Amino acid sequence: MKRKITSIVGFIMAVLMSMACVSGCRLITTNNDRDMDQVVATINLNEKEEKIYKRDMVMQYLNYGYTYVQSYGYTLEQTYELIFDGLITSRIMAQGAMKVFEEENKVLNASITDVNNPERYLDEEAVVDALYNTRHSISELIESMLEAEEEKYQDAYIGDVRAVPTNATNKAVELSLDEKKEYNKEKFDISSDAAHRDAFNDIVELLKVNSLLEDASTKFDGTLESTLYYKNTYKSNLEAELLTRLEEDRSLSVRSALTFEELENEYLEALEDQKNWNNADFVTALGSASVGSPMLYSSFGSYGYVYNLLLGATSEQTSAISAIKTENPNISNEDFAKERKEILKATLVKDLRSGWVISGFDAEMRGEDFIFTGDYTFAKDKANALAFQGKVNKIKDADAEKHQSALYTVTDTTVYELDAFIDFMNGYLGGTATDNTSAYASLGDSIYGAKNLEGVSEYTAKINDMLFAFSTDSGSLNTYKGYVIKPPVDGANTEEYVATFGEAGRILLEQGEGYVIVASDYGYHVMFYSEQFSIDYSVGSLVEYLNKEAGETKTRDQWIEYYNSMVEDWEEFANENNYLYNTANSLTTAKVNNALATVERELINANRYDVSDKVVLYKDRFQDLYK
Repeated sequence: MKRKITSIVGFIMAVLMSMACVSGCRLITTNNDRDMDQVVATINLNEKEEKIYKRDMVMQYLNYGYTYVQSYGYTLEQTYELIFDGLITSRIMAQGAMKVFEEENKVLNASITDVNNPERYLDEEAVVDALYNTRHSISELIESMLEAEEEKYQDAYIGDVRAVPTNATNKAVELSLDEKKEYNKEKFDISSDAAHRDAFNDIVELLKVNSLLEDASTKFDGTLESTLYYKNTYKSNLEAELLTRLEEDRSLSVRSALTFEELENEYLEALEDQKNWNNADFVTALGSASVGSPMLYSSFGSYGYVYNLLLGATSEQTSAISAIKTENPNISNEDFAKERKEILKATLVKDLRSGWVISGFDAEMRGEDFIFTGDYTFAKDKANALAFQGKVNKIKDADAEKHQSALYTVTDTTVYELDAFIDFMNGYLGGTATDNTSAYASLGDSIYGAKNLEGVSEYTAKINDMLFAFSTDSGSLNTYKGYVIKPPVDGANTEEYVATFGEAGRILLEQGEGYVIVASDYGYHVMFYSEQFSIDYSVGSLVEYLNKEAGETKTRDQWIEYYNSMVEDWEEFANENNYLYNTANSLTTAKVNNALATVERELINANRYDVSDKVVLYKDRFQDLYK
């Protein structure tokens, strides 16, 4: 999917008038067509002079400039100076991009002979996208002008506020190229009813009083497509596509220059660096490790990570547990654990993602199951995604667009008793489970049960999906690999967690893949094995590490192929959150930014400041806009 954000220039290609400007009307005092036809600057990089008109400045004020005045305290003079510089920069960058593609023989549509036509340098998809974005924005403008309807729907259930996975974003509805072409053929809805006719008339009046309806070359014939605003918006979108291509072209050049061998060397340097750590360095790094800066080496004993799915005690249970020692201060640890276990038997568990359903996060119905997709599940195989545990109803299609929050409502959330939840969890994990409770005998009644697991498909992904669905411990979400577990407490070390959690965690690390359910005063902790670092822990090569983390057995050549596909479609991998992407990104980000800045600097300096006849300014012609 192509990225639609062009960061190469520091201004917004405006494509939508906001409601704030619509509520205005005439925003300038001197406002007639002849006055608006005044040229305020000319730019000529490609043997064809391009003019910036006074009306262009007014259009940019309507699109975004007014926010600088209303929200940021800019004066009108400062705002119009900002707009003026932005328009000149945009023209230089657009003309410069066409010149660069021409000189580098990167023309994509040779049938267009005009070297100043952006479409000569854009593929079919980019041109269709520019038109689609233009028409879509104007359709939204029509809708924004319609009188607001009363809200006709109320969600049947208001869900809990729930954290989402790091960097999770809703995947935009992506129309195919053919679907966009069909959309572009559709007429604007301006006469289906009185409200739409009034909205159309309001838009026409707004454009007319601000001299954006027509000019000498564009005559309004009663359609929105014939307005000057439509023409200029389409031009801006074409130029945005042009600059996006320039940005992608330069970014690809930089990233393509980074070889897999360089990534391997970067990995080996990090590994060698970790081999020189002392114990304090290692322990500090454990707590701050991340996908981009992982633990690669250990020579300091049985440290590791465990995941914590907390089935939190209710306030009533917490009070009852506190009362045990209040009423019997001399109670033994064994008896206390036994009484606490009786209280926690009443633990109830429910899916905490109901707010995700109502908020319209990426999801789909699979039969009667509601499955989160995209960035909202860790499972790569949809079959392993954890279905929402409750009843979800889809709002009928005819009414969906009028619903303010989502296409689905939650009418019921399943509430599990403790044993029923454990049965559900075992079924979801799959694989082969072997009872291992006896390994935790030293913890007595603080242990509710334990299992060793083998053959669990997407073990780590399933655990993280369960954490987001059920854990009442917010600190257990969006971690590197869970909580750090240190070796047994001695004179030089202190226990960071409640005693039962720390001791159970150390035993779990010895037992390997599986889980233990241990009680604390906070409730029941379902602790899952994550990773253990033995005294000789080391992953000697990048390929070994990538296979270990991904659960793959790819060869070096296969990883090189994977990396090359990543470079070709960089944005598609942005949310993969894997070591390869993170490392490549850290090594190339500065170079990419420098390459983009260099392109902009060279074009601006060479054509605005170094050669006076390329850009001619007539600043006195728009001063009446702010005086």
